[in-house]
Order: sequence, then structure tokens, then C-alpha cells
Amino acid sequence: MLCAVEEVWGVLRPIEGVFRAPFFGPWKLVIKDDKGQILASSGSCHKEGVSSLSLQPEGKPRVFKFSGKMQMASENRIGLSLWWGFRELFRIYVSPLAHALEGSEGWLFLDNDTNHSVEQFRGHRLLENEQLAQWEGYLKELDKLPQTTKIRQVKFLPTPSKEDIYPQFHPHAAGKVRPLLQLRSIGTRYKSYLDPYAFLKACPERVFRKTDTHWNPLGARLASFEISKAMGVECDHSVFAQDQYQENPEIGDLGVRSFPPRMAIEKRLQNFSYAKALLFDNRIQNFGRILITRWEKAVTEHSLLIFGGSSSYFLLDYLSRIFQRVYLVHSAGNIDLALLDLFAPDFLLSQTTGRFILRVPSLHFCFGEVLREKWQNTSSPVKSEAEFHASCLLPRGVDGIVVQKVIRYHAQWLGF
Repeated sequence: MLCAVEEVWGVLRPIEGVFRAPFFGPWKLVIKDDKGQILASSGSCHKEGVSSLSLQPEGKPRVFKFSGKMQMASENRIGLSLWWGFRELFRIYVSPLAHALEGSEGWLFLDNDTNHSVEQFRGHRLLENEQLAQWEGYLKELDKLPQTTKIRQVKFLPTPSKEDIYPQFHPHAAGKVRPLLQLRSIGTRYKSYLDPYAFLKACPERVFRKTDTHWNPLGARLASFEISKAMGVECDHSVFAQDQYQENPEIGDLGVRSFPPRMAIEKRLQNFSYAKALLFDNRIQNFGRILITRWEKAVTEHSLLIFGGSSSYFLLDYLSRIFQRVYLVHSAGNIDLALLDLFAPDFLLSQTTGRFILRVPSLHFCFGEVLREKWQNTSSPVKSEAEFHASCLLPRGVDGIVVQKVIRYHAQWLGF
């Protein structure tokens, strides 16, 4: 049974079937996991965690229908408990739709994804000459933006995949030449290129989650410091000196690819979330999402516009306290100059993830077309015009004006 793990793990799932009982008795129907622990039984059982199964005759000799609800294991052995032992009838296997790659010391890595992450890591899939030339062109255009716009500083941050930082835990050997290293070799020649590989690799503490593809709070905090420093914004570690963290088991986007899900102990920031500073969120998932934060106590009054990917959301817990206004556009480094004019930011950050490096972003991107396509596929509650406008109620002020511009931008592309 292939499934989304979230739909099965820890949930009572209905189960039913038909079987033929033996001539001899007594017997009862039981379901066990691969370790022999009883999960469900047709007989009276008061053990915690054991579900009850009901039996009904099917009108044929010794044929019964069973039904009930139970928590599924990865392997479910259905059979009869007889006086002489257990007679297995059949098995049900639960397997997630996607699998993670098992590394050492509890590390999980992405596998079988559309970006061919494993092939990239092993050096079997590299940037071609044409792609390298496109990256050169992209970085050259980024370098020109401070001269052609009112932006003070532009930076491009290609977040490494965690196997690039911790190759020793990956089950495959790292290739000597990999897309991230190819990009790094040309990127360091451009002012806009911010090299995260260097400062993440040098950190003595773990900066990525074991069962997730994203960096942990320490990795996000380090990156936020480097971003502010590269932008010329004075910010030291005392800004977050009062932050409190709590260790909890977390599943992550890779842990959910196992059944039961794999967990690892991770630190989570307790005293602050960018949600406290959130002014606007169109609630579209991934590409097409726009977030706006404002924090009066921020280090600088200046604004930052991010054309980023999923890793940028983790940066918001820190960048929203450094820059008074942060605008996050989920575009994986693709830049829409129309949005650049709309937000008129002081600083610009382009961010994408290591596994996306084979897809060269553009400075001639139309975010509105992506927004319209995603909006058409958005669920009705989120798509409701009333709910959308309710999420945009703001106090008056400069940010209110900016957000109203964003609302009009949405109206223009979404037709309301």
C-alpha cells in the first residue's frame, strides 16, 4: 500500500477483508507487526494499543468478513491465532510514496527527486558550458542592478544541499566536481555572489537538520549575519543573545519519507517567530507566495526584498529582526523587475537551493503569470476573495501603502 505517510502514521485507519477459517478451533483473528506485537484482535483484549476487530459470517461455510480500525505498521501480518500457534493468511505493507536515502549516524538525504540530487552529488550530472554561460550572465546582471536602480546592495545566496556540507554522512562518495562547486568557481568573481559554502563548512556545530533538507536555526542565523554584513548593515551576535531554543524530536521533509516516520532531536527557536512581524501573506504554497514583515525594533530601518526559495522562510526569523521591512517572494532566485519597482527596497537578496542550480534563474521573470497559475489551483477556502482581503487588514502607514500596492498587483493578475 503506497501512501502519504501523514495520512497513515498515528491515525486509526479502517481495515476490512474476507477469509476462510480452518475446520478446527478455537481460533481468533489477529493482526501483528513484523516484531510479533499484536495490533488488532477479534478476541477480547484489553491491552493498550490493541484494536478490536469484528467478525461476521458471509453465508458460506467457514467464511467470515472482518472489519475495524487500527494504527498501521510498516508490515501488518494478518492471520489466525490457534491453539498450536499463529497461521498467517496474508500481509499488508505500508510504504511512503517517496523514499529518503539512508546515510550514517541517522542522516537522511534526498533521493529520486526531479533535480537528480544524488547524480549531482556524485558528479554524474554537471553544469554544461551553456548553463555556466547563463550563470555568468545572471551574475553580471545582478552586479549592474545597484547602478541601474535605487538598490544599495544586491547579493545572491546559493544555499548548499546538506550533502555538500556533510559528505561524510552520505552513502555515496562525493564527486570531485559538482554543480555547486562549478558555480562557486565562477561566482566568486562577482560582487553579488555570497558564498555560503565557506561559512557553513567552517562552523563546528551542525547547521542542517538530520531528517530534513533545510538548514537548522543555527545555519539560518549564520546566514542572516553574513547577509547583513555583506549588505553593509552593522549587526553583531548580541542582537540574538536573548534567544531561547528548545530541543524536540522533529520529523522533517525527509523523515516523513519513511514509515513509521524517522525523527531526530533538533533545536527550535522559542521566543520569536516571523509570524509576530507578519503583515501580509497570500498563503499560496511555494512558487507564487508573497510575505511581508515589519518589526519596529529591527536593527535597521531599511527594507530587504528576497526573491528566494524554501530556505528563505527559515531566514525570516532572523532577517525580520535585522531589516525593519522584509518582502519575501517565492521564486527561487528568479527576479521580476516589476516587483522590484513595486517594493522599491533598499537591499535585494536572491536565493536558491543547491539542488536547483541546474535551473539557471532569470532577471526577466514574470511572477504574475506564476501567481495566476497557482491561484487557479488553490483550494476554495484560501481562494475566497473575502478571506484574501481579510488577511490584508493593516494599520495605516507606509507599509499599508505597500501592501495595498501588492493587493492591486494580485487583483491585476487574478482578475478581482
